[in-house]
Amino acid sequence: MKTMPCASQNPPALYHYLIAAASGMLISSSLVMAQAVKQSDTDPAESHPRVPVVTTTDSRPSDDIIVMSPFQVDSKKEKGYFAENTLAGSRMKTNIADLGASISVITKQQMEDTASLDINDVFRYEVNTEGSSTYTPGILSARSDGVADTIAANSGGSGIVQTNATANRVRGLGVPGSALNYYPANPQVPFDSYNTASLEISRGPNSMLFGMGSPAGIVNQSTAQALLNKNTAQASFRVDDRASTRASFNFNKSLIKDTLAVYGAFVYNDQQFERKPSYDITRRQYGAITYRPFKKTILRASVEGYTNDNRRPNSMTPRDFVTEWVKGGRPVYDSATGTFTSLDTGAVSAPFAMSARSPRTDATRNYIKSLPGYDPSKWNVVINASDVPESSYNGVAIYGTGAFTNANSILFVPGIASGIPNLGRTVMQIADGNLVAGLPLPFNTALNGAKAQIRRQMRTHGR
Repeated sequence: MKTMPCASQNPPALYHYLIAAASGMLISSSLVMAQAVKQSDTDPAESHPRVPVVTTTDSRPSDDIIVMSPFQVDSKKEKGYFAENTLAGSRMKTNIADLGASISVITKQQMEDTASLDINDVFRYEVNTEGSSTYTPGILSARSDGVADTIAANSGGSGIVQTNATANRVRGLGVPGSALNYYPANPQVPFDSYNTASLEISRGPNSMLFGMGSPAGIVNQSTAQALLNKNTAQASFRVDDRASTRASFNFNKSLIKDTLAVYGAFVYNDQQFERKPSYDITRRQYGAITYRPFKKTILRASVEGYTNDNRRPNSMTPRDFVTEWVKGGRPVYDSATGTFTSLDTGAVSAPFAMSARSPRTDATRNYIKSLPGYDPSKWNVVINASDVPESSYNGVAIYGTGAFTNANSILFVPGIASGIPNLGRTVMQIADGNLVAGLPLPFNTALNGAKAQIRRQMRTHGR
């Protein structure tokens, strides 16, 4: 019997045998893998089972998928007082949270809840805004007689009509610019909530929209548009304790499905005030149409009619120049002689000259010297060669309007200064129809505009 050698008896031979067997297995497996990869590249169906493919089609019509224009904001996404997007920041639909500008969007719901009818009503509830109920513009009148009453309507010194619609300001800077559907609009024509979809207040300068504009900002009104496939109608009526009446009506009618719709709005507003007789009557009509001839083409148009008849009451305190004039003896000025004559006493004042070298100056000096209590030492002292002797008395010039409006002047005429315009209302206090606090004197600073007017009258007569 022949016995096989064990591993312990011949270790080198067994080692070489195992190495050879392992190498052969590795080579065989590599060939098999390479062959499998090659087969999968050439014929994947033979190496893998076929996966069944199910093809589905969208049964929804393609018209249901509408891509909104980046230049249009859909008001349907507004919820209560919240509006997500706006065009006021960059002229493209942008989320308000992504804009660095201070922009507020006032929705239709907010205007209805706060009973806001115009821009001044809206400004009562917004940040950094002031309306005519809490603010009076400091615009001087064309006659240089103080601040103009722009709330009651005034042309002002510039000749531009200022109305209640522009009696407001933003950030304390001034009147903001006005826009209608992101186009510049006439600020003298006020917006009304009857046809407003939303209102956008962009505070601060914004050259992105209109180039140069008001540093206060821009207020844009987005008007209501005709909506396709929607039929609505709404009527409202409003009264107040001052006998004001307001009636409005609007409707939306779809004429052709997915193609044509119209919108109309009408308002009659008779605003009354506590002071009579006064009124502000407005009649407005608005119409809009939306036409969609093709799937990706929408045409919109709108038109509005506006008429206004008003006699608004004064919003500023009165100024009383008659009382002081009556108390002063009712003096009147004669431009031919340059003198004031009291209608009550008949006393005649000195002739007034407009310059120190006027021919009337000598007559004025003689008048002063004839007065009781005359003191020669109160004449001015001549220091320079250009100084005119006896041109001022008691420190006040004896020529010019200051000679008869300055209480320290020896030629002062009572009742004349209070009758000259250009005096601020804040210096006058009236209670129960009586002048409680008089006007401060001297008036040399406050009466520059009126003095210039009197000078022109005197120069007209060659004096």
